[in-house]
Amino acid sequence: MNPQSRAPEGSFADSVELAPSELVRGERPFKLRLDHNGTPKGYLGLYGSGWCILSSDGLVFDAYTHEKKKTYFRVTQGDWKDHYLSVNNSAYLGLYIWSNAVGWDIEAVDGQKRLRCLWNHQVASFHSDENQYVYAWDDYHKLEVHKEHV
Repeated sequence: MNPQSRAPEGSFADSVELAPSELVRGERPFKLRLDHNGTPKGYLGLYGSGWCILSSDGLVFDAYTHEKKKTYFRVTQGDWKDHYLSVNNSAYLGLYIWSNAVGWDIEAVDGQKRLRCLWNHQVASFHSDENQYVYAWDDYHKLEVHKEHV
């Protein structure tokens, strides 16, 4: 599979579904800055229809822990408030309602902090400077991740 060959279609704008009450909020809100080989590429931002892109203005997240210590990232403000960071079957990052959320880890890979999707076990990446979508796909340019508290 090559995610680049299948552009996302439609929107993730589903009705908001409430998350389980067992979610435990972690640290204070943050943005995710994404770098490649030490060069800033931008923040994890949003294209209007719910797909994640490299952006100069990042989404603000809360981290929540649930279900065997998995961490979920929930948007805290704006039109996509209460949607969760997830990934579709073609490895594009996007925002979903709770029932389609996936867990994430920030872990050291190749000596760098990487955002790893616990659903497909791939790290956040980008395909090219011309394509600003963010993927969870190891074969693309892997992104380093840095939490910046707001």
